[in-house]
Amino acid sequence: MLRLGTASMLMQPGQFIMADKLNAKNVAKKKHVAKAVVDYLIYVESNFRRALDIASEATALVQYQDWRWKARIGKCQFKLGMIKDAERQFLSAIKNQDMVVLHLELVKVAVRQDQPLRAIELYEKALETYKNETSFRVGIARIHDLLNDPGQAYVIYKKVLLFD
Repeated sequence: MLRLGTASMLMQPGQFIMADKLNAKNVAKKKHVAKAVVDYLIYVESNFRRALDIASEATALVQYQDWRWKARIGKCQFKLGMIKDAERQFLSAIKNQDMVVLHLELVKVAVRQDQPLRAIELYEKALETYKNETSFRVGIARIHDLLNDPGQAYVIYKKVLLFD
């Protein structure tokens, strides 16, 4: 059951969170609330500018050591067209905590920059750490499809399906 205040907010049409009225510093101080608010702003409202403000404040509060905030900043910067800045954030996040999702985001940056060969390099480098990650192998095949190399793509897709 929802609390009475939350229930009354849900009954009113309009936004659940008034992003323009949020104080980024105050929200960032509340660690768990800030994570939920930033994710809401990114995935529900697509308000990347406001999410970037809050994530930047939260990153400063944790002395730039939390990979999750760096990843969220990178995602916001990517969506706002700040591609080089997003790439730096994802690389920094990988240094803090090497995760599959960060490698996938970094590849999206390379594809957006129209660097398919670099994207393949990034996938192959990630496969050194995560040998059995199928999303990397499928990603390589998709890049080959984009490069109009269906033969190589077919070979890679086949390996993924046969678990070689």
